[in-house]
Amino acid sequence: MRHVSLPGAAVLAALAWSGPARAADQTDSQDPWIGAAAAVSHQFDSDLATGGSISVTRWSLAPRLGRGNGPGDVFAPLSVGMSHYAFGAGGALGAGSAWDDIVDVRLSLPLEIRQGDRMTARVIPGIAYSGETGVAAGDATTVSLLAGLEWRLSDRLSVGPGLQWSTELEDEDSLTPVVFLDWAVTDRLSLSTGSGHGVSRGPGLTLTWQARDDLAVAFSGRYEKRRFRLDGDGPARGGVGQDAAVPLMVTVNYAPTAALRVTGFAGVKLNGALRMEDASGATLSSSEYDPAPVLGAALSLRF
Repeated sequence: MRHVSLPGAAVLAALAWSGPARAADQTDSQDPWIGAAAAVSHQFDSDLATGGSISVTRWSLAPRLGRGNGPGDVFAPLSVGMSHYAFGAGGALGAGSAWDDIVDVRLSLPLEIRQGDRMTARVIPGIAYSGETGVAAGDATTVSLLAGLEWRLSDRLSVGPGLQWSTELEDEDSLTPVVFLDWAVTDRLSLSTGSGHGVSRGPGLTLTWQARDDLAVAFSGRYEKRRFRLDGDGPARGGVGQDAAVPLMVTVNYAPTAALRVTGFAGVKLNGALRMEDASGATLSSSEYDPAPVLGAALSLRF
C-alpha cells in the first residue's frame, strides 16, 4: 500500500508499509509467514543557528505477518523505536540536553475493501505514543484515521483520493488531503510513495529503478515532522519538543530471496528546525540547523 499526501495542495506526502525493492517477493505462494524488520540510522553533527550542535541516532523494530509474497500481502501493524538526541553546548537549545531519548510506539490496523477489479477502499485507524522515557501514556498519545479510495486505471497505474485526520500534542488537529499513487513508468522504473524505513516517516515520494530482480536503487524525498512529550526534568517540564526536516535519501535494496532483504541508505536532511514548547504550548526556544548528513541500514527477515 502506498499513498501520497498533498498538504496545502502543494507538498507530496505518503504513509506506506513497504520499501521499493520487491521483485524478489513476486511469486504465487500463499503460505502464511511471520517476520521482522529492523532499521538504524545516524544523523551526524550539524550546527544550530542559535549556537551549539545536534546529532541523532535512531532505531526501530517492527514484527511482520503475511500470507503470500506480494507487496500488498504484508501486515505490519506495530512498530517500536527510539531516537537519541545529543546536544552540543551553547545556544538556547544547546545549553544542555533539551531532551535526550524519545520513545516511539505506533499501532495501526490497515483495512481494505475491494470493489470488483478496479476499486479499493482503504481505512487505516492508528494510535501512537511519542515521548521521553518515563512519560505517562496518557500524556504522549495521539490518534489518527486515514480513509480513501484507489482506482486501478491500468495495469501500470493506480491512483485515488483520500483524507487523513490526526490529533497533535498541544496543537490543533491536522486534516490532510491524500492521493494514493502507484505508477510503473516502465518495466524497471516506478514512481510511488513509500514509508522509507522505521527510522524515517512522513510525507514522501520515491523514484525506484529495479536494476535486477534482486536489486533496486531508489531516490526519495519527504517532509518529516516529529512532536513528542517532554518529561518533568528538563527546561520545558511537561512540554513538547518538535523536530522537522526534509530528508533526501538514496537507498539500495538487495533482496536475494523472499525471506531476506538488506537495505543501505544515505542522504542529507535539509531545512531542519527544532522547537521546544512549555506545557501550555508557548514556544520557549527554537532554532534551525545546518544540512545534516544521514547514514543508515535496515534488515527484513521471514522466519
